[in-house]
Amino acid sequence: MISIQRERIRKCLLIIEDPIAKLFINIGIKANHVTIIGLILSIVAGISIVFEHQLIAGAFLAVSAIMDLLDGAVARMSANTSRKGALLDSVSDRIGEIVLLGGISIYYSSINELNGSILALTSLSTSFLVSYIRARSEGLGLKETRGIFTRTERLIVLNISLFTNTLIIALWIISIMGLITIFQRFLYSWKSLK
Repeated sequence: MISIQRERIRKCLLIIEDPIAKLFINIGIKANHVTIIGLILSIVAGISIVFEHQLIAGAFLAVSAIMDLLDGAVARMSANTSRKGALLDSVSDRIGEIVLLGGISIYYSSINELNGSILALTSLSTSFLVSYIRARSEGLGLKETRGIFTRTERLIVLNISLFTNTLIIALWIISIMGLITIFQRFLYSWKSLK
């Protein structure tokens, strides 16, 4: 059900994605450039959170998420997909999450809000485990890994929370849904492996 919804959203996004990707290709911007721009924007968003500029962080994170969509489209449309690009994309995604959730943890530590800081670290841990189980499962030969709460959903929840000043709620959602996704992915992979 969730994968069907994701596919519908993906088709809607292609209407916006493809023309922008074509523009990037026409002006000489490559997929790896888009990935690096997205990473830089994520880093700026994380730093903005540390300095209590949540709306600015939300704006940078929103543009970063768009770049994250576009790098794949640019690679696909320019017939320039590569394993190096896939590696850069995955590493950039992880660095972006470290800076964002680490920035939130630092922010809460600076205002002596221990619960927020712990929740940010829990969110970071579950996010990494969700991604790690997928990577490890694919490394073991599985073609598909399931999960109801992936990086896309984490970014959406985090972005909404930055604009609505509801970071604590977002961290609870990311932590709890991350744990559910960890169990879901692990059990699916465990049953699929021979």
